[in-house]
Amino acid sequence: MSYPFSCKNIEELFTEIVSQFNMNSCSVENELIQIISDIHIKATASDKNFWCFIFVYKYPNLRKIALQLTTMFGSTYLCESAFSEMKIIKSKYRIQLTDDHMSSCLRLAISGYVPTYEKYAEDMQCHGSAYKVTP
Repeated sequence: MSYPFSCKNIEELFTEIVSQFNMNSCSVENELIQIISDIHIKATASDKNFWCFIFVYKYPNLRKIALQLTTMFGSTYLCESAFSEMKIIKSKYRIQLTDDHMSSCLRLAISGYVPTYEKYAEDMQCHGSAYKVTP
């Protein structure tokens, strides 16, 4: 599915797509045949940038399938990384964490947010003493 021009048996690819994604077989077959017979896509696309040349309005079913395939692995990665972080946070030394504390720590561990401490320090104002100091 990443680069259909490298597939030797198109019928096998077609039947696999239809069975896995429960889509209309006629429209998927038509789109797959159009892509494979498109000379422009074959000449300009490589296996790395193939999906940049596939437009949604022309091939809606195949774009939908490609998006489903790519999001499947991304969500699995996020889930696995969350469990790894949770295992690190909840070690034998921190076994008495409450659920609220655990969810807060996990949210901080998974988040990609990095605070800019320099900006916060610049925004702080020094407060002078209310008392006059006489020398």
